[in-house]
Amino acid sequence: MSLERFAEAEAAMARGQRDEGIRLTAEQLTLDPKAPLNVYRNFSAMMVRLKRYEDGAKWARQGTEVYPKDSQLWNNLGVSLRRLARFDEALAALRQSQKLDPKSNSAPINMGNVYNDMKDGKRAVEIWTKLVRSAPTNAEFQRSLGRGLLHSGEPEKAEMRFRLAVKLKPDYEDAWLDLINLTTDPLDLLSVIPLIDQALTAVPSLTKLCETKAGLYRRLNRHKDAEAYLLGLIPIYGDVPWLHNMIGTTISEWDRERAHIHMRKAIELDPTNAAYHMALAESLSRTRGPKEADYLEQSYHVLKGAAGLLELNPSELKVASEVYTRLGDYDASDALGTFKDIGRKFSENGKHTALLLHLSRVKTEEDRHELLTQHKIWGDSIQGQAEKQKLAFPAPRPATEKFAWALCRLTFADTRSRILPCPCLNITTRAGSRFIVIPIIYRRKTICRSASPKWWMASAGRKKSQIAMPLR
Repeated sequence: MSLERFAEAEAAMARGQRDEGIRLTAEQLTLDPKAPLNVYRNFSAMMVRLKRYEDGAKWARQGTEVYPKDSQLWNNLGVSLRRLARFDEALAALRQSQKLDPKSNSAPINMGNVYNDMKDGKRAVEIWTKLVRSAPTNAEFQRSLGRGLLHSGEPEKAEMRFRLAVKLKPDYEDAWLDLINLTTDPLDLLSVIPLIDQALTAVPSLTKLCETKAGLYRRLNRHKDAEAYLLGLIPIYGDVPWLHNMIGTTISEWDRERAHIHMRKAIELDPTNAAYHMALAESLSRTRGPKEADYLEQSYHVLKGAAGLLELNPSELKVASEVYTRLGDYDASDALGTFKDIGRKFSENGKHTALLLHLSRVKTEEDRHELLTQHKIWGDSIQGQAEKQKLAFPAPRPATEKFAWALCRLTFADTRSRILPCPCLNITTRAGSRFIVIPIIYRRKTICRSASPKWWMASAGRKKSQIAMPLR
């Protein structure tokens, strides 16, 4: 089990030829699996770092066959399988790792991560509680315990853990995001902005929070506000790729040409970021008009140029498959995976519309039956979600109580203003009781952009002069 046969692979790595080094190492391990332990440890760990989880699982498993009593190889195998969402196999590997090295925290930590991925709050809390007791000042442990509590249906306790995590580690971006997502009021999305600003004031480097803030504006269809906010960040953060990509994805709603300039700038600044390539490719493929064919061709070349970078998760796979299919490059489409494998990824991850173009890859009667199965898998998952989230109908209002209405001055998408009667909700939040206008919906789009800050209630028991404040 000499290291000499891996000398060529090591030399390639030293020259910066990583892919060649990986190929040579894999070739040697295939020719003779009896390699030194450190080769298996380092090589499987490298595959995990590179997000090549299939390869990581393959070489870690082969390593455990040669060194069945090495806990680190079992742990690497568990991590790879977790990333592949093969949770039962991952837990089995991690239990073996823990059995071989009961004093190490590596296996319990990864088992806790698996349970959180599975949303198994009870078992996640059990593991993370023990880890927190052993290291109460560990911010990562506190945040993971908070996630377990959230999956257990205990949001108040989860919030306490998230707040403790950011107190212990003020630059802990993921903990801030968990806290922000948990405390966001769905009826008042902008109420969480002071918390975001607090985090950014303390640690300006938390750029994901900038993206979150812009995302809140976008969810409220306030895309112009999101653009203004992001453009205002350029003097602060400078010419950085994430900001150009965020500006591009925001303004693509109404200005594709300018959006593509920003997206290309993001790729120019960070050509190794697969997400930037995919964002540009998707936007180009969705651009309609006289230049649609040219844009589609550009999208195709962006994908081809980033072939070695893309992870091809279900979302990326959908974009790539649709572009290759629309341009008739069926060889490239077939290279993405088999008809069954790709279709199952779409259906199991909610990408139902991708199955429409997937029809073009049907070649045999077996494929036709498989396509029906894929549609059924998606349908069954939606039915399962509906059964878990059954409609809860409110109790009938008392006969003496009338629905509240308001005469509101509304500004519509075409800038017209009208005074119209609008239904109102009486809601209670942490700030107290207040009234909000129910948004006017037309063809699934909110056409009311704003309401005047003063409007008059007209309902039982209220005077017309009573003023209520609308949701801002």
